[in-house]
Amino acid sequence: MFGAPRPSPLIRTALKNALRSHPIGRWTYTKVRGGYRDLRYARVDGRAVLNRYARDIPRSVKIELTNICNADCIFCGYQYETRAKGTMSPELFERVLQEYRAMGGNSISFTPVVGEPLVDPAFVDRVARAREVGFGQVTTYTNGVLLENHDLPRFLSLGIEALHISMASFDETEYERIFRIRHYDKLMRGLRALLELNGRQTRPVPIRLELRSELPFDQILRQPDYVQQIAPLLGDHTKLAYLFDYDNWGGMIEQSDLRGVMKLAHIPKHKSSPCFRTYSCMVMWNGAVRACSCRFSFKDKTDGLLIGDLTDGSLEEIWYGANVTQLRESFLDGSIPEVCKSCAWYVPGDHGRDHQYLFA
Repeated sequence: MFGAPRPSPLIRTALKNALRSHPIGRWTYTKVRGGYRDLRYARVDGRAVLNRYARDIPRSVKIELTNICNADCIFCGYQYETRAKGTMSPELFERVLQEYRAMGGNSISFTPVVGEPLVDPAFVDRVARAREVGFGQVTTYTNGVLLENHDLPRFLSLGIEALHISMASFDETEYERIFRIRHYDKLMRGLRALLELNGRQTRPVPIRLELRSELPFDQILRQPDYVQQIAPLLGDHTKLAYLFDYDNWGGMIEQSDLRGVMKLAHIPKHKSSPCFRTYSCMVMWNGAVRACSCRFSFKDKTDGLLIGDLTDGSLEEIWYGANVTQLRESFLDGSIPEVCKSCAWYVPGDHGRDHQYLFA
């Protein structure tokens, strides 16, 4: 009816995902959305994007506190991780904060390419230090398993801009199939404590429960643990997000690895403009720097996205160096790294820069 209020975001999401969970609806949604993006991306002037943002500082710097994870998710490339495991030293961490802040940076994320930031016992101290140095936007992803191991009241008082909790659904059996660990009860205890504390904050932290599930969204909303334990704790500051399309991690993840309604995402046909992810960077736990903080592939020795190392120069020197320029220019001549060719998360540089959640 004209003038009627729009359904709530939760209802709209439920309706959309009910459609996408049906075989015909899923095929239609994927084809239409993928085709629309292909048309949009084909019209982007890659050279103009390259020139427009050439001297910009990193839109965000992600800091890999550790590349150790306490889960083994079926959809994640961590299962193929071959790097030495470690945790960033306090000295390197401080250096990254100071150098990026000196460049004018304001956005820090503790979301690693793979790994779990809460594995670092000093996680809350690191967040506090980023705030002390002056970073206005601090975000992170976590699988939530170790929430109860940390000082949640102090963490929430730091007022970060976004906390994303990656989980399966609110069912222990499905959780163990997707995350391949037996920590469901521990996750739920920490999650309930977090939501209860956050609801009492004067300025609650925005929290997104990011569902990676084999089940349709409407089924998740009927699960007893959601209805009885989580739904009563939700508010305007807590959202449910449902991931339907999954990246292939440079060909490492195949459709056969996924379950239920989980599907590999459409790979954009046109990648002739520098990807917006090359306008942020990640500092790995050992000081290596990547232009893309989103994906990697171990099918190649370096995967083409490493741009330097802080043992050889400053963050500013690396950022404005030849490696970054060459990587961005490779989109113009079609010589992009193999991991980028198969990446479903590509977005042209000028399309993604205003979406804050993309830098979480």
